[in-house]
Amino acid sequence: KILENWGMLGRGIEEFLAGSLPKLFYLGNENIQWFTNPHNPWFVRIVLIIVNIWLGFPYFMALMTGIMVGIDKTLYEAADIDGANKSQKFKLITFPLVMYSAAPLLVMTFSGNFNNFGVIYFITQGGANNGYNTAFAGDTDILISWMYTLTVNEKYYNMASVFSILIFFIVGSIAAWNYSRTRAFKED
Repeated sequence: KILENWGMLGRGIEEFLAGSLPKLFYLGNENIQWFTNPHNPWFVRIVLIIVNIWLGFPYFMALMTGIMVGIDKTLYEAADIDGANKSQKFKLITFPLVMYSAAPLLVMTFSGNFNNFGVIYFITQGGANNGYNTAFAGDTDILISWMYTLTVNEKYYNMASVFSILIFFIVGSIAAWNYSRTRAFKED
């Protein structure tokens, strides 16, 4: 078992994947080979997405709770007087104010997840590469974990440096584009 060194955390994930999730989606009673199915790498990708959401949920729950508590109640009272319904209040008050505060943090989280080495490497070590040379990316590799494999295992420092520059330009350009679209950093 892959997760047995993780203690209670590993047991919780394995129980969820082996018992609760298949029953929830009526996937049958047979065990799904989440980590070791060589014909379908999507199972392990689903596991990685679930773990990443599980790790990020408390952060965003605290973030959104703090932002929503900070919204002035008089805005909602004025909307009630004007006859706004709940969807109009959400669309015109809640969502814009939450996005005003949360947009820079969402960009930061995207950048962090783009380089999320820990989840990929510690759960799957990049995954299987279907028998190819390890210079090729594994089934669950992202650029940062593939770059680590190229550097540490294969000693392809030149390719790893190209990927690090590529990561910088991709994340930097997406972050700059998102920051330019948000009003959080524009002067009123």
